[in-house]
Amino acid sequence: RQRRTAAHSLLLLRDLPPGSSLSPAPYCSLHPLEELRLFCEVCGVPSCRDCALLKHQGHELCPVVEVAVKHKEQLRGALIKVDPQLEDLEKTLHAVYRAEEDLRQTADLMREEVEVFTEGYIRAIQEHRQRLLQDIDEEVRRKEQALNLQRARVRQQLSDFHTAATFTRSLLHCGPDLHIVRAKVLALSRLKDLSIGHHSSAEKVEPVSIQFNPQEEAGQCQGYSVYGTVQRGGVDPERCEVKGQDLILPPLMPLPPLMPPSLCVFCCLSGRALQPSIQDNNDGTFQISYTPTEAGQLSVSVCVRGRHIKGSPFNVTVRDFLRPHPGIYHCCTFCSSGGQKDARCGCGGTMPGGYQGCGHGHKGHPGHAHWSCCGSILEKSECSGVKDSAPRNLLRTVAL
Repeated sequence: RQRRTAAHSLLLLRDLPPGSSLSPAPYCSLHPLEELRLFCEVCGVPSCRDCALLKHQGHELCPVVEVAVKHKEQLRGALIKVDPQLEDLEKTLHAVYRAEEDLRQTADLMREEVEVFTEGYIRAIQEHRQRLLQDIDEEVRRKEQALNLQRARVRQQLSDFHTAATFTRSLLHCGPDLHIVRAKVLALSRLKDLSIGHHSSAEKVEPVSIQFNPQEEAGQCQGYSVYGTVQRGGVDPERCEVKGQDLILPPLMPLPPLMPPSLCVFCCLSGRALQPSIQDNNDGTFQISYTPTEAGQLSVSVCVRGRHIKGSPFNVTVRDFLRPHPGIYHCCTFCSSGGQKDARCGCGGTMPGGYQGCGHGHKGHPGHAHWSCCGSILEKSECSGVKDSAPRNLLRTVAL
């Protein structure tokens, strides 16, 4: 040992505690003989004894060792919050790989199905078969592109999280106190930014919804009627239409429940909006109803996935006079008349045994409560008069 280090304490390397650092003691750049043993809470920088008296006079100063302990706890807490997000990203990445594999398998199965379907019409529908295969390939390419983009985004997020977490862990396990004090703000800021970005850009893997419908007509191909179309799943607003009071959606193969349409009804003159109601019929159709509050023109907008359906917005004329119902709103003639055989109904239904009116489950009954005068099933509606299918003589209902 030299005279210069005679008063220094020595420690064997094997006796060094885990996580300790052998870095030389840091010295102040302004006072080379003074070690940076203090930390200014106000300025957020380490300080030596002389700087504490000169530059940081009156500031709150703490030993670097004590400040490092607090910062370590904050860093550990940040890592605990990041770990579940890392697991979520890894699961999402695995789901992307599974979805891509399912997409390829589904595409292969559909290609085989298309080949089997076109065997009986080889000479007539070769062109149609190529068209179907091109549609499948186009949809597969589109979905693969979407999955590739999603995989790239998830990979980038996962890489950023791994880099930030690895840096923070190495800082905790091997970094000296001064490095921890200096890098704490940067590490916490990076982890916070990644966490905010993860929550804002969280997305689910889109399920594979490509299906082949061999029963749907596909028009003419070389003079022959051909069948079979590739359905990409979901509802196309361009193929939706409104008939009377029902929103008709195209029939689909078994898919997830249809998204109900969005509806907006307002008066053209006053600009006052009405409160409509939408009822799912569970058969691919939705029943839309609303009650006008004033006469005039109404504008009815029906949208699916944010896009107007065919013909939307619709113009509806509301008259200020409604034809009242002269009959009664009943479930059937048999119940409302007390079983009288000569009582008849505007729905035109009859029952065996000489009963001239309708009854539950019998021929002509609309399956719903209705008006005896016109057969309308809407209780709050205008009377449309006698239906064409109703008897022309003795149209009456006896009410008890």
